[in-house]
Amino acid sequence: MQRLFARGRGLFLAALIGAVAPAAAGAAAPVEVQVVVRSGRSGPDAISFVYSTSAKAAPARQSLEAQARRDYEKLAAALGQPGAPAKIITASEPAHAPPTTSAEGKLPNLVNRSAGWLNIGPLLKVFARYDRLTLTYFVEPPFQFRGPRGPFEDPSLMMNVDEGGMIFTYHVRIKQHPGGVEGASLPSFEAPAGVRKLAYVLIALIAVTAGVAVYALLQYWTQREEVKS
Repeated sequence: MQRLFARGRGLFLAALIGAVAPAAAGAAAPVEVQVVVRSGRSGPDAISFVYSTSAKAAPARQSLEAQARRDYEKLAAALGQPGAPAKIITASEPAHAPPTTSAEGKLPNLVNRSAGWLNIGPLLKVFARYDRLTLTYFVEPPFQFRGPRGPFEDPSLMMNVDEGGMIFTYHVRIKQHPGGVEGASLPSFEAPAGVRKLAYVLIALIAVTAGVAVYALLQYWTQREEVKS
């Protein structure tokens, strides 16, 4: 897990450096938050997010670490895990880079494996106050990706998706920052009803198949014992 998040911070710094250069030329603003999710075949998903703002000065570090904890708590609550523990880190990676602050932990439902769906909606709503986000998902196979797909654009945000094997990266620009409830006006990007229904059908079929196999095995052993007696 430490290697995962070290890689996540490295991905963030690479994205940040790549974004700063065109920003200096007036082409684009830098990515402000990088999120990295790793989903295994079972159990909760590992997540890390890093802010681009330098945490070099003590007041900045305290403020960013408090913000990271609040953002993680909001995300955990949105995913049905209020009070889930998080590790807050401020460090320089690589060593000569300005220190940045990150949060990391494990949360369920960031990847809906049965539906082939990446649950980006809660992340967008938690970080709705920022202009530019990058969400990177490392998904262990088997996984049949069905969405959300890009490009996507509406009055509130614009999004593109890069797909490479089992790595999916969303490049998000939030155009309108909603007031009131954070992110309330942003798309939720929930799995379509048909996709959810298909996932339930597959789960039911697996359960039925397993039940038939168990029944057949019991019948076999029963008949074998009768033959012995």
